[in-house]
Amino acid sequence: MSHTVLVCDDAIFMRTMISDILAQAGFEVVGEAETGAQAVEKYKQLKPDLVTMDIVMPDMGGIDAVREIVKGDPDAKILAPIYETRDSLHRLPCLFTLHHSRDSA
Repeated sequence: MSHTVLVCDDAIFMRTMISDILAQAGFEVVGEAETGAQAVEKYKQLKPDLVTMDIVMPDMGGIDAVREIVKGDPDAKILAPIYETRDSLHRLPCLFTLHHSRDSA
């Protein structure tokens, strides 16, 4: 059984690219969200194994969405794609894990 993923990004191009990469790696993309508020609601509804979360999104930013998700599920696994802009046409993605420790709360 493959791991399930919720992909959250306000840019459809990025949601598509991330979804394609994860699907090729054997993950099952079970949902997408384009705002932080949608991400929180879809996480509650879908209960994915993993979330990719854009930091800057309309309505509710990714950091606030992560806080809300972790309130309800301290064991949530969330990755945040970060982009370095070299110019207006190129974005280089890298991933870091947003880690929440119950001991640090």
